[in-house]
Amino acid sequence: MITVLGLTNHPGNWIRGEGWSGSGYHRILLPRRTMDGIEGYVTDEITEDKEGIDILIYNKYSQYDNDLSKLKSELKCKLVLDIDDY
Repeated sequence: MITVLGLTNHPGNWIRGEGWSGSGYHRILLPRRTMDGIEGYVTDEITEDKEGIDILIYNKYSQYDNDLSKLKSELKCKLVLDIDDY
């Protein structure tokens, strides 16, 4: 099982998909909801336990851009930056 953390700057209602930016919804939330064999969650701030995350994915930019190397060393995971539509 792969654990994916989706990071977005525009959190919204997970169930109805309301309040999301187009990129956050289509590039972060929707793919995460439709992948079989994937665990994880989507958030706008990393406050949960950072253990066990395999992949962090975000779109265009994040609040952690100035410290990506530190974030990567703390999470010990792969970072995926989706730059489509940028």
